[in-house]
Amino acid sequence: MLFRSGCNMRSLLRKRLVLFITLMSVIFIVYHIRKTSNQLDIPPLKKSYVNKGKNILLGPFTSKTYRHHSEHSVTFATHTSMKNFYKLQTIMLVWKSPISVTIWAHGDLTRLVELIYMLTESCSGVHHLSISVLIPADQPHDVDVTSLDWHTILQPDSSVCGQRSLHNRFYQLRAADTKQNYNGNGVPYPNNRLRNYALRNVITAYSLTGDIDLLPSLNMDQLLADYIHGEPPGRKHALVIPVFESQQSQTSQWTVGRLIHQWQEGRVRQFYVETCPQCQGPTQYQNWIKKNSEAKMGDPITRTPLVYKPGWEPFVVLQTASHPKFDERFEQFGYNRMSMLCELHMTEFKFYALSHVFLVHDGFKTEEGFHADKDRELKRNEKLYLEFQQELIRRLGTSRRC
Repeated sequence: MLFRSGCNMRSLLRKRLVLFITLMSVIFIVYHIRKTSNQLDIPPLKKSYVNKGKNILLGPFTSKTYRHHSEHSVTFATHTSMKNFYKLQTIMLVWKSPISVTIWAHGDLTRLVELIYMLTESCSGVHHLSISVLIPADQPHDVDVTSLDWHTILQPDSSVCGQRSLHNRFYQLRAADTKQNYNGNGVPYPNNRLRNYALRNVITAYSLTGDIDLLPSLNMDQLLADYIHGEPPGRKHALVIPVFESQQSQTSQWTVGRLIHQWQEGRVRQFYVETCPQCQGPTQYQNWIKKNSEAKMGDPITRTPLVYKPGWEPFVVLQTASHPKFDERFEQFGYNRMSMLCELHMTEFKFYALSHVFLVHDGFKTEEGFHADKDRELKRNEKLYLEFQQELIRRLGTSRRC
């Protein structure tokens, strides 16, 4: 009996010891998690009222590597709705230099902000981004910062920055916004204001203001940096980047050879050639194709003088310091970029087409592809454009006209 009693006592002690060790292990794990959580350097959500209180600005959210670029680097400055934000991922595949983007959004922005934090915090060594979110103050919006997965954002594993992981997050946002482009249910899309905020965050000496649905050609940013390093443009030089539209699905591998081959087959054509031929016509696409067809592999970028013509609205690389602001009265469709190009002409900028580099729009532009209110918006902005020109003439005292 004494032996059996001693065995029971030892068994009970062992069980209590196991229970004690298990309990201490749980306490240690909980303590470690809380301690780690307290040590996380959670960045503050920058929020301010802008544009006389009409808009709320979140950001800029900036990756740590955004500032680490040479003076010859070119920043791609762009803007987008939340629905089209997914197109940024394709641009990031080919544009390794800085990208500054402003997003127009309202509603529940929690998942959008989470993705932005991942791009600029988790993946800060991969992508060189500055991202701002502009919100109409009179529209409902919400960001639940407490629900964000801060451990994944600030202490990610290797899969977080992978293309598939980011792709899924981008497309979840796309699926959540069902509105057609430029159809904001009574909330006008302020493209020029968005462009100005993207430009405000540019810190490189040169910038290219492009649309989110235009894909740069392969190695375009490096070719531009090499060209600028070897032949810095003058302060009043606008370097024109030809824009094409492609019938096939988007690809990130646009080379000059591929472009010319598809041009010859009719699967690539001048941007807006069907709906607004004068918008890009003065870029002289046939001459550009001919010169690039004759160029040898490895030849440096060359430039060709171009003559400004009314209605022209090319995409251009400019010295950031001499880049005019976009007139923010222009909203929705029509004349918004054209007004800035008119100001370049009025202030005696010279235009040059660059070889070897170009932009591609996914899909042909057709009249059927526009939103319902396009013509009404075009008429409104045409009237504003005429007023804008008269203001420029009075302010500059010039005899030039657009």
